[in-house]
Amino acid sequence: MLSKKGITPVIATVLLLMMTVSAAAGAYYWITTVQSSLQQDAQGAIASSGISGGFRISILSGGISCNGTSDEVTVYVKNAGTQTIPAGTWYSFLKNTQNIGVGTWSSSESAFNSGNTLTITFALDSGNGMSSGNTYTIQVSPSKGTSATTSCRATT
Repeated sequence: MLSKKGITPVIATVLLLMMTVSAAAGAYYWITTVQSSLQQDAQGAIASSGISGGFRISILSGGISCNGTSDEVTVYVKNAGTQTIPAGTWYSFLKNTQNIGVGTWSSSESAFNSGNTLTITFALDSGNGMSSGNTYTIQVSPSKGTSATTSCRATT
């Protein structure tokens, strides 16, 4: 007499393996689809915000002058990004141990093209002065894009 007891555990094991493999494949497909969608959304958000390499400035080497007498800061910046920075107001933040001044400069050009250099002179707000011989940190922020930071020593 043949016993059918040995076939049932084999069928059960095969069914369990098939369910495990299909569940793993489904999870893999779902995770890769969600990850791809999130990555595309993040890239779109970065591109539209201008934080990528599109809108980026750099301060040229030796490209800063701090005049302690007139409280003016002259900065030579380059559009190091791949896109034209639109015209608008630029801001500078000057500090040593504390913030001592904020300057503004409005672009007279229609735009700041990629690869071009620009000379910007900021006059500090009244009441905020630089002391000759002191070193100051300056951050320059264009109307759109990333800012650049450097330091200078005030001269007379």
